[in-house]
Amino acid sequence: MAKNWVVTFEGEKPGPADDFSLKFIDTREVLGSYVEFKPIFMEKIVELVNKEKHYNPIKNIKKIESPEIAELDIKNFWVILGTDNEGRKIGLLLASLEGEKQLLCGIWPPPFVEAIKDNREIFDVFIGALIEKPEFWREVWAVIATE
Repeated sequence: MAKNWVVTFEGEKPGPADDFSLKFIDTREVLGSYVEFKPIFMEKIVELVNKEKHYNPIKNIKKIESPEIAELDIKNFWVILGTDNEGRKIGLLLASLEGEKQLLCGIWPPPFVEAIKDNREIFDVFIGALIEKPEFWREVWAVIATE
């Protein structure tokens, strides 16, 4: 059984009634190890959020459950959710580490995970498109903790 990170997002109304969760497959299950991103990746995402109308910031991560760690500081995590122009969805769960390092912890949804398992190049293409080809995306959400 795959190891999952479960991210709970705050719904529109206060309380748990309309909260929703996504299961991110642990990156080690998909790519064999965690993937480290250079600080430029997040810098480019922030730049695009400030520049492109379809790149949006949102604060609604309410809780994160790790497959191994009991207590997490959700302020150290962020999620990128994107839908490309063909309706394909991708999700990345990243952790900010000491020294500005970003570690890819989880990947969503299952069809994207399966595609990556079959062909690692798909992962590289989608990651590159997030920061180099904003016209490839219908919408992109940069999600951080509710505080």
